[in-house]
Amino acid sequence: MRSHDSFIMQALRLQLAAVKQHFTHVLILEARGDKANAASINDIDSIDLPNAMQVVEHLVAQAQPFELCRTKAELLQSMPMPGFSDADIIASERRLEGALGQAIERCLQSARASSDETVRGLMTKSLEPRPAYAGRLTDWENEIGQGNAVPSRLTDAQSQWIDRLFATMMVVIDQTMVHAFVHRHSGETEKAGMAWEVSGAAMMQATALTKGLAARGLAANPAVAVKRDGAVPHPRMAFTSVEAEIADRELAAHCVKLCSDGVEALGPTEFQPLVTNAKTYFAAVCNRKEGERLPTIPNPCRDFERTLSVYVRGDNFDQTG
Repeated sequence: MRSHDSFIMQALRLQLAAVKQHFTHVLILEARGDKANAASINDIDSIDLPNAMQVVEHLVAQAQPFELCRTKAELLQSMPMPGFSDADIIASERRLEGALGQAIERCLQSARASSDETVRGLMTKSLEPRPAYAGRLTDWENEIGQGNAVPSRLTDAQSQWIDRLFATMMVVIDQTMVHAFVHRHSGETEKAGMAWEVSGAAMMQATALTKGLAARGLAANPAVAVKRDGAVPHPRMAFTSVEAEIADRELAAHCVKLCSDGVEALGPTEFQPLVTNAKTYFAAVCNRKEGERLPTIPNPCRDFERTLSVYVRGDNFDQTG
C-alpha cells in the first residue's frame, strides 16, 4: 500500500462514522420535532455521504486491498457516538468534526505529495463546508432552551444488548457497502445489489433501534460495546466477489446468533420484536440461494444502481464497471 493510504483510511473511517452519526442524530431530532437542526445536519451529510462513497469507489477501483478497521481503536473511530439532548448532540458532533477535520488535513498533506488527484479533490470538497457547520453548531448551542424530558431507562443488561446490536449493525453497513462496490467491479451486478440491500437493511434495523430509544429519551452507545473484548466484530474487507459473499454470509450468521441471544434479554421490552425481525432477515441472508430475493425492508436507497447515479458522480465513477 502507498504511504498515504493510512491517512486516506483514517479520513474514510471518520467520514463513514460521520454519515452514521448524522443519520442517527437526524432521527433523534425528528423524533423530538426539531426539524431545523435536523436539516442542518442533513446539509453536511449531503457532502459526507457522496464523498465517502466516492472514496470507497476510488479505493476499490485501484484493486489494492485495504482494511477499514484493523484495531479496536480504529473500530471505535468508525462508530457514531450519538447523544440525545441538544447539548450532548452538539458535543458529539463537535468531537467528530474536530477529528474528521484533522484527518482530512493530514490526508491532504499526504495526497499533495502524490499524484492522487481524485483523493485530493474529494478531501478538499469535504473540508470546504466544515467551518460553516461549526458555526451552525455554535448558533445552535446559543439557542438551547429547556432540557429534554427525563429518560425512561432500560436495565443495564438490556442497554448492553441494544448497544451491541447497534454497533454490529454499523459494521454490517460498512462491510456490505464496500463489498457492493467490489461485486460491481467484478461484473457481479446482482450480487452488488444484494450487498447494498443488506447494508441498507442494517441501516433500517439501526433506524428502528434509534427510534425506539428516542421514544424513551435515550440514544445508543456503541462505543461501550466496542470496548468490551469480542463483543463487536471488525469489518472484514474482501476484494473478490466470492470472498466478499463468504465474508458477508459469515457476518450475517454472527448477527443471527447475536439476535437469538438478545431476544430473551429484550423480551419484556418493545425492542424484542425488532430483534426478532432482524434475526429473521439475517437468517434469510445466510440461507439465500442464487436468484432468490431477500425479504423487503422499506428503504428509499435500496436500488444500488440508482444510488450510484445519485451519489457517485460520473467524473469519479466508471459507469461501465
